[in-house]
Amino acid sequence: MKNRFYLADRITEFRMAKGVTEREMSRQLGHSLGYINRITSGKGFPGWHGIVEIMQYFDVSPGVFFWDEEGMSKESELILRTRELPEKERDVLFRIINSLLSDKDAKEAKH
Repeated sequence: MKNRFYLADRITEFRMAKGVTEREMSRQLGHSLGYINRITSGKGFPGWHGIVEIMQYFDVSPGVFFWDEEGMSKESELILRTRELPEKERDVLFRIINSLLSDKDAKEAKH
């Protein structure tokens, strides 16, 4: 990890994007209410099982979770914000993305 607070910073970034408090996240993970606060304040470390549990909570892969924040921040936020949409709107967004990529592939094939 880049620094000793990288894990804490990533948890905070994803938690804020999801719109939950540290206490809510701790409770939803089935831990004491101060669980996430201990991690983000540097007073505790979740261990590898806990890190996996946290990634599952945010529904992100290790690649997304541990990616350099400068290179992935906007993409992480986009992924998390997309999950806030109702399923019908996510389907529309998915079709738009596929259409844009198909157009891009078609243009590249012509050249």
